[in-house]
Amino acid sequence: MSLFSGEENKLNLPPPESSRPQYAAKQHGSKFVTDENKQSCSKTFSAGESSGGSCNAVASDQQNFSLPGSSKTSFSRKPNESKNINPVFLNAFKEQVSAIPNSLTKKKGSKKCTDSSNLSDPSGIDYTMKDSKTKKNKEMQRNKLNQFDKLIEMVLNNIHLKKLLNEEELKKISEYKSMKSDKKFLLLMIYSLSNHWYNLYTFCTEVQFYADEKEISDIFKELHKERLVEYINYQNLDYDLKDLLKTLSNDQLKNIMNKLPLEENRKRKLTKSDRVDILNEKFNSRNELKHLAMQAIKTVLGTAIRLTQPMYDLFNYLYFLATFTNPEFSDINQYFKHVIDENGEFPTAPIEDCIVFNTRTEFTDYVAAVQLQLKLNGEKNNIEISMIANKAYQELSPHRPRIAYENFPHIQQFTSTQVYCSILSKCCKLGFESSNYENDNLLKWLEFLLNTFKETRKMGTWLRQFIEILKRKKDMTNATVILIRELFKRKDFFKETDFHLLGELGRCLGNHARQNGNIFDHDSIIKLIPRRIDLSLFQRIFIDMTENESKSQIKNEIVSHYSGEGYSKYQEGGPVLKALLVIYFWDIIYNPETVIPYTFISKLQFAPLDMYTFDGIKKCSRFYGERKKFIDQRIREIERSWSEQYLIKFGKTNYQDHSHEFSAAGIIMNIINDVGTIELLVSIIGRQILAKIFERLIKDFDQYQKGMPDFLFWDINKRTYKFVVSSTKESLNMLPIAQNLWLEYLYKNQASAEVCFVRTGGTKKKMKKQSSAATENDST
Repeated sequence: MSLFSGEENKLNLPPPESSRPQYAAKQHGSKFVTDENKQSCSKTFSAGESSGGSCNAVASDQQNFSLPGSSKTSFSRKPNESKNINPVFLNAFKEQVSAIPNSLTKKKGSKKCTDSSNLSDPSGIDYTMKDSKTKKNKEMQRNKLNQFDKLIEMVLNNIHLKKLLNEEELKKISEYKSMKSDKKFLLLMIYSLSNHWYNLYTFCTEVQFYADEKEISDIFKELHKERLVEYINYQNLDYDLKDLLKTLSNDQLKNIMNKLPLEENRKRKLTKSDRVDILNEKFNSRNELKHLAMQAIKTVLGTAIRLTQPMYDLFNYLYFLATFTNPEFSDINQYFKHVIDENGEFPTAPIEDCIVFNTRTEFTDYVAAVQLQLKLNGEKNNIEISMIANKAYQELSPHRPRIAYENFPHIQQFTSTQVYCSILSKCCKLGFESSNYENDNLLKWLEFLLNTFKETRKMGTWLRQFIEILKRKKDMTNATVILIRELFKRKDFFKETDFHLLGELGRCLGNHARQNGNIFDHDSIIKLIPRRIDLSLFQRIFIDMTENESKSQIKNEIVSHYSGEGYSKYQEGGPVLKALLVIYFWDIIYNPETVIPYTFISKLQFAPLDMYTFDGIKKCSRFYGERKKFIDQRIREIERSWSEQYLIKFGKTNYQDHSHEFSAAGIIMNIINDVGTIELLVSIIGRQILAKIFERLIKDFDQYQKGMPDFLFWDINKRTYKFVVSSTKESLNMLPIAQNLWLEYLYKNQASAEVCFVRTGGTKKKMKKQSSAATENDST
């Protein structure tokens, strides 16, 4: 179905929804007038013309309401449904709403209006700018518009992507391209801010669109007339109140709550999410209360705008069609940050033609799933997380595997099924870590994931959470049986970290089985689990700080200590090792002798699509499995085949050719800022050690990029180095398992490494080294 229809290129808005209400009213020319007060209507609302730019026409129950640029429409207010509400409370709250200070309508840091008679600007912001700053803002606007125009052209020039848009959408794109730049920029910026409700003038300030308030008003009146943006109607009670409350700041919500007896006897400090939930529950209980809530929101939000739903969907479709192959571009602001702020170039690789979405439905389903995933990111409310999890679970039941590209799992990731799987997996993780979740829900979701997605690297995490919940429920027998069965059948699918964590669970269950006389189960588990990491191998030092310090201060203390020992240079360990890996494997990653099908299908990729994909058939990283011959050969060349001179020359050449480009490790010149550092690190660390590190990373980049050393220190004069893992804990047992596994790997390959424990809250600074034979008790 077309998003856009109708004559004269006008948008036909979709049917009313709770999140996108339409104005249920009759049209009477150019103003909105209530049925009750048509005759007394004398005020016409126009954006930026009424006092304070807000809906003053509804400040009183007997006043009329009109909307900018709209046809005249009549409203009928619902009968008072608040007969059981205490009238004292209602009258008191009405007074308190009107008493909310005007300062709350201003963003933090905005300038106060020096002329109290100037009521046309609700926030009192001075929009006058110096020529140089205006020029800089115009340049920023041009850059963002140019980049978005390039994304549009990418979609329109790709026949497979273009066919996913219908004729009306293509027509609307053409109209957008022909607009004046000011209009295009404002529409783009509303989209970039997730299309929340924004005060008209505060929004313009935030996106650095500085213009006369009348000019701003006229622009948005035109956009509203063209049905590209909508204004909030504070008389309409069909809006999602919770969505509106979320647009307010914590201080604004707190001010509203202070007018009500809602914070009494609360033992903990309320977060913004808490206040939104409390107010939403309170105000949604009666229509009269919701009306009062809308008036309170109007006081602090004023004239609020956002894109119409069809326009927002169109922007969304265009952006996702252009950038879906790059996980770094989760939203358009991340895209602007990379291509404008970092100003890097995309790597050159052979781009293949690939039909990822066979139908429009497949694509729109994928977008809906990604939108739900973005909603989950940063969500801390357990109720909201549970609702998202249930939504994902319902979408996955029944599971319908996609047949197309079944031999290419790196293409399968662009299906709604895979996205919903990731959502449900993350919800299970959040629920597992939270004491507020119902274990029965978690068991249901985890059991579904384990039975449905049987060839994924997430299998080990799901199994560990499932077994742990059974253990908490004292169901040791079932936990033991399931663990033995899954370890026997699927341990090749587990990440090394999950395998070791399952091993610790297995030891606990095995001991319980032995205590209950079941020796067979104990012995079966011991045969299947890995051995423990030998923590006594690791060298440790301790730094005592006088008080609890910030992360930056702790880092400075660590750097100062090693500098005092002669290590005058340092880099963050993980980024520099990944950058070196990409430098020495650039041709294999981006320009292989044998092209691997459908690994580069867009010029906006930082890495091949299979770099983070597990091959369930070969039971290894698909990236390594498809390039095994070339990767193994390169490791041998780095370790011993190439001469020292050629090894250094090869690294320097790739650095000079590609360090300015985006890569799987980021922009390399931002990590290693001098080509001479390549020679230093290769000669100081040694080619054998580097080859072993590269071998571990390149064979499973997705798994082993986690847990790498925090620092790499080196002494130029003595030609020595040291990998350092830092921690504010005081025990190796408390380090993440991924870091312990990396430390063990480095020690086994004779690399110089140690753990630096920073103990805060001490009375004096002291250093203490322990030999490799020190016991764990000594370290505490």
